[in-house]
Amino acid sequence: MSTVERLAQEILSLTSEERQRLIEMISGYEEPKPKRTPEQISEYILSWSQVYEDLSDEDIDEIEAIALDRSHWRTTEGTR
Repeated sequence: MSTVERLAQEILSLTSEERQRLIEMISGYEEPKPKRTPEQISEYILSWSQVYEDLSDEDIDEIEAIALDRSHWRTTEGTR
């Protein structure tokens, strides 16, 4: 019996749920994420808008400088 025939037998012996999971794994299928309500979206956006809430202007400037600093990134030659 060839490898393909053995594989076909294995697949046929799976339950329908197991076969569906196999198809999902092979195809890269992911369950759709539940849609957010407008209220959930607003809460999410509001939470991000408050990320700097208790920081001083100096703290924010320091965070921004660190975020924008690319001097520690590797060059195309692989050196620092």
